[in-house]
Amino acid sequence: MSSTIWRRIIAIGIVALLLAALPAAAVQGQGRPDNPGGGGGEGQAGTTLEATKTATGFWEITYDWTVEKTANPDTVLLSTGSSQDVTFTITATRTKVSERIGVRGEICVTNGGAEATEGLKIVDVVQYKIGSGQFQTLTTENVDLGTMTVLDAGESHCYPYEITFTPVTGAVYRNEAQVTITNHSGHLGTDFGPAPKAGFSLPASPTEFDETASLSDTLGSCPAGFTCTKVGDWGPWTLADSATMTLKLTITNSSACNTDSSLENTATLTEGDSGQVRTSSATVTVRAPACQVLEQCTYTQGYWKNHGGAWPAGYSTTAAFYTSGKSWMEVLLTPPAKGNAYYILAHQYIAAKLNVANGADPTAVAQALNEAHNWFTAPGRTDAAPTGSDRTTALYLAGILAAFNEGATGPGHCGDTPTTN
Repeated sequence: MSSTIWRRIIAIGIVALLLAALPAAAVQGQGRPDNPGGGGGEGQAGTTLEATKTATGFWEITYDWTVEKTANPDTVLLSTGSSQDVTFTITATRTKVSERIGVRGEICVTNGGAEATEGLKIVDVVQYKIGSGQFQTLTTENVDLGTMTVLDAGESHCYPYEITFTPVTGAVYRNEAQVTITNHSGHLGTDFGPAPKAGFSLPASPTEFDETASLSDTLGSCPAGFTCTKVGDWGPWTLADSATMTLKLTITNSSACNTDSSLENTATLTEGDSGQVRTSSATVTVRAPACQVLEQCTYTQGYWKNHGGAWPAGYSTTAAFYTSGKSWMEVLLTPPAKGNAYYILAHQYIAAKLNVANGADPTAVAQALNEAHNWFTAPGRTDAAPTGSDRTTALYLAGILAAFNEGATGPGHCGDTPTTN
């Protein structure tokens, strides 16, 4: 073989050795670190991700409460010595405002590469299967990344998530997080990343919020001159459902005159978990008329017959007078026909009783008043004209009472001008 041929063989070998030592990209004439159009993106520069997740099923019911209070009656008028009951009604109402079933947890992502992430996105997927079937998607939801939309090289962050859904009877559940970026090594320009999974189950019973509430009642200051007495149970109470409470209060006028006051009663409801406080109040107007001025003197039966509005407290013109079948005023207005001693005594008896109630000293007629009462309540007594000793007794007592009413005995006659209110 000639020397020329050997020289050519040696030259070809040297060129082959040099080509073998060059990078593949140089040999291909690319001169670029990546090839977006290349198949699979092998050899591309980017970053990597790692991700883990937790999943806990939940079933939660939330309640809200309202409270309302009323008073019946809401106005009372009490003369001195009189009383009246007031009923306060508290209505507490519990309403279910939401019932939520779902899964919640955290998805923790770590950027394991040397580049910041691009296009970070997390989609959480609730999956289920029945029996030995395959898991299938029930619902999906994008996870809110907040301010952590980019993870720098080597940075980690945990993203909370929560998804609600309608349960499937007899299902087994799994939760998957699809964590992707657009600059994952080997997959530049496409969404790619890990997809950690975690199984979970739903609780057998719900966790309830504000299912209970405490209820209390506060009574304001009783108006001056009155006493306020609580009757029965006035709480506090613990409520586990809607309820109605009835509170009774007895208001007594011990010494008040010509007053117009208010009594406030407040119910306070506090929700068990949130501590939300709700109140409702009811106000009762408490009034007292002008007080009667008691007089140390007497009026005749004619005066009382013509001044029904001046009758002292506790005496009504329409009240029944014993077994006469007439009211007190009707008896006064009935003349004693043919000298009927029943009405002669009744007129003086009524006048004397009113004079004593109006402040006249009863010493002079106390016994006569008692005997007259016994006469009117005798068995079989009617307003028919009495005879015999019954008539004699009636006229005798009427004479004692007339002397008192006309001022001949006792404190004396008042005159014609009443001083009562």
